[in-house]
Amino acid sequence: MLTLEELKRQIDSLIQVGTICEVSKDKALARVKIFEIVTEFLPVLSQSSSFKRHFIPIKLGEQVLVFCPFGKNEIGFIIRSIFNKSCKEPSLANGNTEVMEYEDGTIIAYDTKAKELKINASDKIT
Repeated sequence: MLTLEELKRQIDSLIQVGTICEVSKDKALARVKIFEIVTEFLPVLSQSSSFKRHFIPIKLGEQVLVFCPFGKNEIGFIIRSIFNKSCKEPSLANGNTEVMEYEDGTIIAYDTKAKELKINASDKIT
C-alpha cells in the first residue's frame, strides 16, 4: 500500500520547473537542474510528426518544465521554453503575428491579418 509520504513525493514530482544544465550529443535529450538535484537525461518534447519535423537546439540555462507521469522520473520528459525575465517574447509578437527571432538577430515574422512575411537579417540571406 502507498504511504502518505510516498504519495506526497509522487505529487511533488509530477511537474517541476528547472533549468537545462546539460545537453546530450543525441540532441533531443537533456538534464535539468531542479533546485540542487540534476535529473537523468530526459527526452525533450518537440513539435514534430510524420508531416513535419522541426528542431530547435536546446540551450544551456533554458528554463523548462519537467513532467513526470505518476511522479516517476524515469518516464519523465521536458516541456521547454517558459518566457521569463531573462527570455522575453519577441518584440514583434502580437495576436496576429508568428515571430521567430534567432540569436544572431535575424527575425522572421508572418502577420496573418495583413498577409505579410517580413525577414530582417543583418547579413546577406542565402
